Amino acid sequence: MTLDFLAEKYNTDKGCSGHGFTNIYDMILSKHTEEFKKILEIGVFYGASLKMWSDYFPNANIIGCDIDDKTQYDTDRISTLKIDQGNRNALTSLINDNKPDLIIDDGSHMICHQLLTIGVLFPYLKSGGYYILEDLHTSTTHAPSFYGADSVRNAYKFISDLCAGYHSQSEYMSNEESSYIYDNIEDAIIFSKHNGTSITSIFKKK
Repeated sequence: MTLDFLAEKYNTDKGCSGHGFTNIYDMILSKHTEEFKKILEIGVFYGASLKMWSDYFPNANIIGCDIDDKTQYDTDRISTLKIDQGNRNALTSLINDNKPDLIIDDGSHMICHQLLTIGVLFPYLKSGGYYILEDLHTSTTHAPSFYGADSVRNAYKFISDLCAGYHSQSEYMSNEESSYIYDNIEDAIIFSKHNGTSITSIFKKK
């Protein structure tokens, strides 16, 4: 089964009838479906994508984090945690020796939260793993200003710099965190769909 099939099955907006991200992810992640053991997703909403990832990675434990209690979506392989993405200490509490193979940020879409989250969690990603930062269109004029698009160092600019091989910095992470990201990115790609109203990114850790 393709990831897009599962996205449509569970009615997540990552699929072709929504943002159109899953075909892109499938091309990159399909060779890892059996080997990935731990998936961490920020943002649960109605639990659709947690179910999608659970089917796509049959040997993985799926952890979903949300600012609200989402324990109604817990199963034998899906567990949820109540986490405020905008709280550095809360994000740090996710860090342990069992590093995830894949981290997906589909949380608040606030630029300050997106950059804080990657700064804290990217070092926690397993070597050879992938980090997906979704909904970068909140950094553009397509999104309301309360997301923070007017920031000179918004999330889209930060990821674009990485794609171009530049060391980007942010007020929402330490210099050590931004340097670690720059030094440990093997590849970074931005994908834009629907005339720039749906933008995602995926990068691989060395």
